[in-house]
Amino acid sequence: MLIQTFFLRMKTDVMFNRAPYHVRQYIGETFSGRPIDDFINGDKRAEFTYPQLQFKVIQGDPCMIAVGDDAVNAMREIMPDLEEVHIEGVAFHIVEKQIVDAEKELGPARTFINYEFATPWIGLNEQNFLQFKYYYREERIAFINRLLMQNMRFLSQEYNIPIDNKIVIKSKIRVLTNQSLTTSPTGGFVGEFRANFELPDYISIGNMISKGFGAVHRLG
Repeated sequence: MLIQTFFLRMKTDVMFNRAPYHVRQYIGETFSGRPIDDFINGDKRAEFTYPQLQFKVIQGDPCMIAVGDDAVNAMREIMPDLEEVHIEGVAFHIVEKQIVDAEKELGPARTFINYEFATPWIGLNEQNFLQFKYYYREERIAFINRLLMQNMRFLSQEYNIPIDNKIVIKSKIRVLTNQSLTTSPTGGFVGEFRANFELPDYISIGNMISKGFGAVHRLG
């Protein structure tokens, strides 16, 4: 299924050392009352289980991605007026905008596609984290693959995409300790996986998407 997406990567004049929620807060306050605010503080945020507007920091660059026609149109509407990200008294001036505004495939694929996590994937919640701790290596791999498959199924349900064949996952990821990822009580994962499923670049899966986690990037 083709779905409209809008990905924005912002290059700033000084190193961006803030969190994704800072970008979200700035955009929400600066463009309050405009269509994009509906996806941050308004009705659109509550309308969908899967966030249609996502904020991330990738390799030191603040990024935004919109998924779906309404969210994409809201992103396009603010582009001419987005010149900086002002956070806690510091102005990060945008010197370059890298934009990918295009329809992307989302859903089952006929071949395997390789992905990596551009930001850590929070695949576990507090309940299954306790279960995961006591698994052996092979059990952990199988469990992670099932969780990734469930993430794909969730996306398919959200966008009414039929799944005719089994989703198959092959992962090579490693767990991050709680100390490595202090914002999540259950830690997270980094690494790569293969799936017979199409994902637009930098769309997020898993938990804590609103905090910038789980962004995937296609390899090759």
